[in-house]
Amino acid sequence: MHIYRHVTADKNGHEKHLEWVHGKKNKPNLHAMVDLSIERMEAAEFCNTERLNLLKESLKKAFKSLCAYNHSPQLDESISTMTQL
Repeated sequence: MHIYRHVTADKNGHEKHLEWVHGKKNKPNLHAMVDLSIERMEAAEFCNTERLNLLKESLKKAFKSLCAYNHSPQLDESISTMTQL
C-alpha cells in the first residue's frame, strides 16, 4: 500500500488515496495496485522483467490466500452475523 500511495501521488499529493480512506471513493483493486506499483517503481527499469513478474504474481497469490474477512467481508462472514449462530 505504501508503494502504491507513493507511485500514485500527483502534484496534489495523496488526495486520491485519502478519498478512499475517508470513504469517498471505492477501494482500489489489489491486482491493479500491484501492477501499477511495480511498473511505476523507479528501480523497475533496472530490474529483470521475469523477476518483477514473479514478484507481482507472488504478491497476488499471497493476498488471495488470506482470509476474505480482512479484505471484503461477506455478510455470512460478518462478526455480527456469526454471533447469531
